[in-house]
Amino acid sequence: MPSVSYGDYADLLLALPGTAAQIAARLGWSATATRGVLRRMQALQLAHASHALIVGNTKSWVWSRGDGEAAMREPLRPKASHIGFAYLWRELEAGSTVLGASDASGASKVTVQRLLNRLRSRGQARVCAWERDSQNRPVAVWRIGAGTNVPKPRRSSSEKGKAYRRARAADALRTVWMPAANAQQRREAA
Repeated sequence: MPSVSYGDYADLLLALPGTAAQIAARLGWSATATRGVLRRMQALQLAHASHALIVGNTKSWVWSRGDGEAAMREPLRPKASHIGFAYLWRELEAGSTVLGASDASGASKVTVQRLLNRLRSRGQARVCAWERDSQNRPVAVWRIGAGTNVPKPRRSSSEKGKAYRRARAADALRTVWMPAANAQQRREAA
């Protein structure tokens, strides 16, 4: 199996419920690799084998998302990438900013944003709210699941004016004080 990204793990969880063979067919993976990842996700309580489906003489487990009563044998020990993904997934299920999800999972902000862009393009992630950061800029709060995006809040005319005046005042201070500071440094150097 080639290298697997967080987006591939998300696709696997969003393809549930189904048997390992059905999910493997949807994702283009081998049934063995899919079964192994599902059993590792079971250990992290992201997926569970809910019941058996018997077709002819073949017994297949039907996998569902979330932590449920597992009906099959012990899960496999998860790899580091599965553990990081589990932290990220839980953070995004609860609703989180890109920075918050990055901090919780240990993944980079770019990795989190790529995953969210991939899920959003398929209608599987959305902006559920907007928060203000320390510089009073709006920051998106993301959540896994279908729904409509909350529109980005617009700044009022008074907020725009205050920001403009603040920037102009800071610029004026720089142009007035910088030459004086340079002259002072020249005098000290001589």
